[in-house]
Amino acid sequence: MASLQRSAQPSADPLAATQGVLWLALTIRKLSEAGELSMNLQRRAWPARLHPRRPDAAASQDNWEGAYELAFSRQDWLPTLRLCGLLIHCYVFAATTDGVFFTSHVEKHDGLYFVEWDVLGHIVDAVCDEAPCSGVIRAA
Repeated sequence: MASLQRSAQPSADPLAATQGVLWLALTIRKLSEAGELSMNLQRRAWPARLHPRRPDAAASQDNWEGAYELAFSRQDWLPTLRLCGLLIHCYVFAATTDGVFFTSHVEKHDGLYFVEWDVLGHIVDAVCDEAPCSGVIRAA
């Protein structure tokens, strides 16, 4: 299963990874609010893995690895704006060498999402193809 091959090793620079991902999510949301992104891109669904929460475990930023079944996941698809909202309102966020684990304070009981860095890169490319500030986003 693909989720067993993912690394839960921390990113080399977790603070920079966290700032970059949150900056990306906020920028996309602001571009959407300004009418700079097509409805097609706002609704486009991106691949993610959803790891179920262990029924007897409490989810927290400090205990996220013990609260979710990291060995099991199911394919899910997150529309651009929903993905950004989950990242902006994250309750658990962990950047790893392969991607990011996250869940919002509202959905922490449902599961923990994982999105690969390549997927986030494709989102940046899609936004840059539409947004007037594409050079700024790509440079970051």
